[in-house]
Amino acid sequence: MSSEWEKPFDPKYTKMSKFYVDWNKAVEVPMMFGMGLFKHGYDEQLSSTVVQMDYKGGASAFFILPDRGKMRKLEKRLSCERLSRWRTLVTKSSVNLYLPKFTLYGTYNLKEILYKMGIMDLFTDKADLSGITGQPQHRISQAIHKAVIKVDETGTEAAAATGMEMVPMSVPAMVRFDRPFLMVITVENTILFMGKIVNPLKKE
Repeated sequence: MSSEWEKPFDPKYTKMSKFYVDWNKAVEVPMMFGMGLFKHGYDEQLSSTVVQMDYKGGASAFFILPDRGKMRKLEKRLSCERLSRWRTLVTKSSVNLYLPKFTLYGTYNLKEILYKMGIMDLFTDKADLSGITGQPQHRISQAIHKAVIKVDETGTEAAAATGMEMVPMSVPAMVRFDRPFLMVITVENTILFMGKIVNPLKKE
């Protein structure tokens, strides 16, 4: 993959931090930190905080953090209509954002959710993930697919990060992805990828 964030994180602020896999278990993960203007909002119908991060080239990643105990509700109520609303739901404002580094190899049984949402093309030869991989003809199969999603400071591969940006003098919101969350990558209103991050340390 060759995509980069429009707004990269600075690696010098990445620190080991707790990620709560469930109510009782925490693991130490490399947690990135970004301070500045981020697109984010709160979806009351899904009891979830939504952060939009854009890639250079037009694709966008949505990170969806359900309130504690609300993951099942989020998965049950997720729909194409909700996804398309996020672009108007999020607004750019001052945020202290904590996001773990992770690599996703599979969709963690989200195929059922995608089918329910009427998204079939991801599982056929029609699927075009070139917006994130730079190569056409990737597809998601019933087995774990290998269109690997790697989230790090620069987006998806190493490059020089920019410094912190200056933001208006206001109390920033704090958004901390320190428990299971979803990631959806889109181009306009087309879903390219959906994954569930339960433990960022898991490699497959």
